[in-house]
Amino acid sequence: RAAALSLDAASRVNRAHRPSREGSAPVFRVVPVRAKVERRAAGFPSANPPSRNAADEARASSKNMGSTGEETQITCKFVTRLPEKYRISPTPFAVPGKLTRYGLSEVINHLLALDPPKPFDFLVDGELVRTSLEKLLLRKGVSAESTLEVEYIPAVGPPSEEATGKHDDWVAGVCGSWGGAIATASYDGTTRLYSPKGKHLVTLDGHAQPVVAVTLLPPTEDDGNGCVVVSGGHDCVVRAWDVVVDAKGDSAKHVGSSRVFVGHEGTITSVAASPDGVCFASGSYDKTARVWARTVGADAKTHDDEIEAAREARAAEWKATAPSSSKRRKGKDGDGEDAVSDVRPLERSVFEALGIPDPNDAKKKPAEEEDEEEEELPAGVVVLRGHTDAVTAVAWESVDVVWTGSMDHSLKSFDADAGTCVQTYAAPKCVMGLAVRAGGGMLAWCGGGDRMVHFWDPRVGNATGATTSLASHTEMVVSVAWCPGSEYQLASTAYDGNVKLWDIRGKLPLHTVKAHPGKPHTARALCVDYHGPNRVVSGGIDGRLRIFKVDNEDRAS
Repeated sequence: RAAALSLDAASRVNRAHRPSREGSAPVFRVVPVRAKVERRAAGFPSANPPSRNAADEARASSKNMGSTGEETQITCKFVTRLPEKYRISPTPFAVPGKLTRYGLSEVINHLLALDPPKPFDFLVDGELVRTSLEKLLLRKGVSAESTLEVEYIPAVGPPSEEATGKHDDWVAGVCGSWGGAIATASYDGTTRLYSPKGKHLVTLDGHAQPVVAVTLLPPTEDDGNGCVVVSGGHDCVVRAWDVVVDAKGDSAKHVGSSRVFVGHEGTITSVAASPDGVCFASGSYDKTARVWARTVGADAKTHDDEIEAAREARAAEWKATAPSSSKRRKGKDGDGEDAVSDVRPLERSVFEALGIPDPNDAKKKPAEEEDEEEEELPAGVVVLRGHTDAVTAVAWESVDVVWTGSMDHSLKSFDADAGTCVQTYAAPKCVMGLAVRAGGGMLAWCGGGDRMVHFWDPRVGNATGATTSLASHTEMVVSVAWCPGSEYQLASTAYDGNVKLWDIRGKLPLHTVKAHPGKPHTARALCVDYHGPNRVVSGGIDGRLRIFKVDNEDRAS
């Protein structure tokens, strides 16, 4: 038994472990080794030095906490939910209390005889081990004489950049929810699709102003290899395109006619597809969110032709009826003299001619008049009201429940069919980004200037105060996304240009990537999402789509 539990010399662990007292657990003796050697034996990439957080953790935990100078031994029982080939005997044995996750991973790799070694992470009472075992017990007030149950899980590997895509302006929105492609929304007025390897597939034009939000409706049985790309932006209109990607994923094309969804009276800030792909939600600066059936949009070409025809008609009318000199409006210039200006309400006339809400009205209309006119809604459209400021984020909990985040410092859930508000959470800051964990439950959100990622569990029922928060970014966090298939992993991005990967069972990020580098205050990332559990995608003011590969075997843990 002693031979079975001893570590080999290559790992710098003494084969001749100390004889245990009768009835006590076997004991490992670990000889200190250099960080790179220890990380390699533990399965962690030696080519990548530990992050600052990891280095601080290692230095702090390397000091023996015992006042007597004797090495503290802690009896551990290692358990896992991994397949049988990764399981060791549940019999407890003693390990040095100064071991951190790297040393523990070395132990598990030796006992499993893994070649090459595999990195593991460790949980005690549902919390990731980020100090030495001895410090962990002291913090929890647990005696070192007790048997500590330690669960081991695969560690998430560091992200590596796989590909990039390029826009002519800021990339403000990104969506990787469909396996066939990654969608981007840009201030250059276009929406684009890229392959998972970063190849540009198709560019979708139509918006008259910057595009800031995009989502992908999951394919239905009729879509085949295609999907529906939905985008929104500063022109206050949502547009949708049917796109088909070839079987090899090397090219894509827009099929049929695109559709427009008209009704918002302010900039579209966010769009999100329902889990079943039947409808989508949109949020706007007009203080509302809307749920749209994918079939209710008007034909985009007809809509655009009507806009252009109305524009030309009003221009011709103006030219025919205008006086020879410019129509004058009196005012005062900086010197107090009468000033004149051209008054050409052409754009407003176009909106009036087509019966389309003028987006400028949302800013000009007095608050007491906002609810006077009852909008007649077509079938398949539901308006979600209740916020008192811009709706900046939308996310689906299920096919029946939509969550919204707002500049009014609140999160609200709505019945997607009835449009009624079901639950309200008073956030301490304005909400900029929102993500709901698959299957419901935990909400992740960000915003304000506190540089944190916040979490709230609606099942707890508290109307104020975040359940927990994670701090590491150095600028405002603007986007969050849950990892598909995981209860605990998510990504965040901020104005510091970084993408961070988290496991909410720990307080430190798993990894930090400088996704959108630049000078201080100019290196801004704007959006982040997952493309499956093993890719993270982001966009920023550098006009780049960044695609990162992540070694993630713990996606279901």
